[in-house]
Amino acid sequence: MVSAKNDVKYKCDIPDEVRSYIESNKEFEFLKDKDLNLIIDYLEPTSCPTYTKGDFNNNGKEDIAVIVRYTGYKSQENGSYTYPFLIVFNDFKDGIKPNIIYKTGDYKDEIVKTVIYDQYDEGIISYIKKGKVCEKEVIDIILPEKSSFFVYWNLKKSKYEFLNYLDDSLCEKINNEVKTMSILNNWQNDFIEIQITTDNISYLFNGQCVYAFPVKIINDNEVELIWGELGMDCVNDMQFNKTFGLTKEQIPQKGKPFAKYKLENEIVNVTYYYEEWIEIYKEQVNIKPFLDTFYIKE
Repeated sequence: MVSAKNDVKYKCDIPDEVRSYIESNKEFEFLKDKDLNLIIDYLEPTSCPTYTKGDFNNNGKEDIAVIVRYTGYKSQENGSYTYPFLIVFNDFKDGIKPNIIYKTGDYKDEIVKTVIYDQYDEGIISYIKKGKVCEKEVIDIILPEKSSFFVYWNLKKSKYEFLNYLDDSLCEKINNEVKTMSILNNWQNDFIEIQITTDNISYLFNGQCVYAFPVKIINDNEVELIWGELGMDCVNDMQFNKTFGLTKEQIPQKGKPFAKYKLENEIVNVTYYYEEWIEIYKEQVNIKPFLDTFYIKE
């Protein structure tokens, strides 16, 4: 049996706060030395194959990527096996929050969803290091004597994406994801979709309910919804006229601003002006219509 001091975690310079989080979380397990049997001959003596640092989300702060075993995932192929996964901690000095990396894009339908390849009891057959693609820092996933992959931060989706170095037009794919975006676009969260134009803000609550409200353009990244529908086509009663026993000043007023929508880091954040009415509506009617964030519609 490999002793604790021979575990990979003690040979890699993992910051204490990250190591402590992994050790205290039952869903994560550090790899053992035996997990490196298949890749050891390809490594430099001083390299750490399961850990790398970089500014992977391109915000000027240091991030950390670590390979661990993740008990929170089970595959249809082998439901009892604990797969190795890549975990990225963005801005870890500001707080510890793991991003668990799954296959995306052309690879999302593969049976095993982890981006770390292995041969089960024989060990992993891939390792990580910091790379650079199109002037952006990425996490390289190396399969010795085979093709290499990488993981990059998709700013539009606020998540990591998985690509093969052999894929066509890598710079175009990455740069198209981070180009400047306008708030005048289609956004969604869960099953709620909003369409923001220079004429109105349309809420698509479902396939049988649409409301259009007046819009006030504040600047390129901010708009306000003015209460009072311009039009609606809805088979359900959304109960927007309920007062819940509140005073006139506490309920939405027709012709006055109801909420502000602000585009920040490719996400639309919503500030509601009638907080008491919103809270009661969520509790008594429906929490979905008045969400706090929306993401670009795919």
